[in-house]
Amino acid sequence: MNRVYRSTIWSLILLIVLVAAGCSNSNTNTTANNAAATESAAPTATPAAADEPATRAYKDATGKELQIPSQPQKIAAINYVGDLLALGVKPAYTTNYNLTTYGDLLAGVETVGDRPVNVESVTAAAPDLIITDDTGDETEYNQLAKIATTAKLAFWSPDPYEHLNSLAAMLGKEQEAASWISTYEAKVKSVKDEISNNVQPGETGLLLIVSGQDMGVSGVRNGGFTLYRQLGFAPPAKLQPLLDKDENFGWETVTLEGLADINPDHLFVEMDDTSEVTKQTFDNLMGSEVLKGLNAFKNNHVYTVTNQWGLGDATSLDAQLDEALAQFKK
Repeated sequence: MNRVYRSTIWSLILLIVLVAAGCSNSNTNTTANNAAATESAAPTATPAAADEPATRAYKDATGKELQIPSQPQKIAAINYVGDLLALGVKPAYTTNYNLTTYGDLLAGVETVGDRPVNVESVTAAAPDLIITDDTGDETEYNQLAKIATTAKLAFWSPDPYEHLNSLAAMLGKEQEAASWISTYEAKVKSVKDEISNNVQPGETGLLLIVSGQDMGVSGVRNGGFTLYRQLGFAPPAKLQPLLDKDENFGWETVTLEGLADINPDHLFVEMDDTSEVTKQTFDNLMGSEVLKGLNAFKNNHVYTVTNQWGLGDATSLDAQLDEALAQFKK
């Protein structure tokens, strides 16, 4: 019995040793696997990002050689916000006008006032890059340039993609710009096809801009680019002399009597701002006998559109297509 007892005891001891060894090996493997998983999940710097210089050389519209931050974190965009958004770049600061125009697309963006911008607000914001145009006075530009690197782009351009591509070159977003243009041009074709039953060949279109006490028309730019180049509307005959002088003209004042002479088949009416004066001018137009006598009115082809039709940036051009399609689907 003693021999059996001792044998049983040794067997139990051997079993315990083997189990302990197995658990130790399992724990070792688990620890090694967890370590390997943690190592593979840990973020690693992209070689391109690691090697990217802190700044990028860029020559702006003034011919000035600038050093643009490669990865700007706090852009103050005085203009060209719609093109920045199309590139996937949201500025940190902009004007009240842009905040109103682009709405939710600029959620969280802070204001620096309106033109001329509040220099104290811009200084307090401490941006690392300021983007502006050449329409403001030189004093504003000089003040901004003292705060941070300030790039100035030429505002007037016959090329609707110039600002988009210039910003892309500035910020290293060339691929994003090319992708946006490709998607937009495919959308143009789609919208044009969808409204083809509503717009007969040769029918004329006109964008009428209401601003303060005035009404005006523009050429093949902004909403005019969408109408005449993209969607295939013909310009009214009365507009042709202006287009012959400069097809990209920015503004020509039009009276009610002048509107009657133009007499478009399709009339797109845009309020340039939300002021009471502009609203009153708009109401006077919509209730006038002149409007009721237009071909567009008689055929139920008068459309009210947003102020993005008065802009030519990428985001606004895209929005114009959406609005045009929505109007014809009513």
